[in-house]
Amino acid sequence: NPEGLVFDIATAPFSTALWHPLVSKLEAQGVRFAPDTEVLQVKPLATGMALEVRGRARADHDAVVLATDVSALKRLVSASDGLSDSRFCQSIDSLAVTRPFAVWRMWIDTPVAHGRAPFAGTTGVGLLDNISIYELIEDESKNWVDRHGGSIVELHAYAVSPDRDETSIREELLPAMHKLYPETRKARILQDRFILSQDCPAFAPGSDRLRPTVWTPYPNLTLAGDFVKLPLPSALMERACASGFIAANRLLANWGLKSEPIYMVPPSGLMPSRFLHRPAVTV
Repeated sequence: NPEGLVFDIATAPFSTALWHPLVSKLEAQGVRFAPDTEVLQVKPLATGMALEVRGRARADHDAVVLATDVSALKRLVSASDGLSDSRFCQSIDSLAVTRPFAVWRMWIDTPVAHGRAPFAGTTGVGLLDNISIYELIEDESKNWVDRHGGSIVELHAYAVSPDRDETSIREELLPAMHKLYPETRKARILQDRFILSQDCPAFAPGSDRLRPTVWTPYPNLTLAGDFVKLPLPSALMERACASGFIAANRLLANWGLKSEPIYMVPPSGLMPSRFLHRPAVTV
């Protein structure tokens, strides 16, 4: 946890710190990965689930966890004739996404001032919602700055109006950074990456009534993601992670296998202590 941050983060990119080691570990246990594979339909079977994959023959599986974003889940369920339970379909159809968000990471030739926080929330400067200084967070970024100088700065803008395009967003974010961090006004952008996306789930008032849970009407099909209803308090990333554990626990319970315990904050009271929660048993 780098000094100045109020939450735990990886000090290396997720690819090298988490995903690549995890893939290697799972492959050693016989797990097969199929990236860039498009699933077209999901069909319940008497003893499992079938997947129709583009360019391949239908494949039968013991169980399936649908861990997608909202838009992909809605397309998949709509295309799957076998998922015909009306209440389930209504719950999926009720899902929505929020306004777009923008992420702009810049490699600049001028260092930010000494003492800048690794992460700073902002307000009152237009679209800009926060600024991150990546050489103060990640070792890969620090190594780049040690070799080349300058800084690696990332700007976020949330709930952007859908009629805004990339050019207009850049034109508003850059002066906002210059206003908050004046030392960057004369900096040259050596390279950058800009993402404008719209895949965060919405939680409008009343949406909890129809929101889908990890469990589905199909015993071998579960959902996981930042959009599901959970019986525990969580933000988006935490919800995606916790729902994945709960989905796996639900399927493990089908086969009489031990579940993975989940720790969470108490749902009431003032003390920040944690207690053990076993979702396969009580959730």
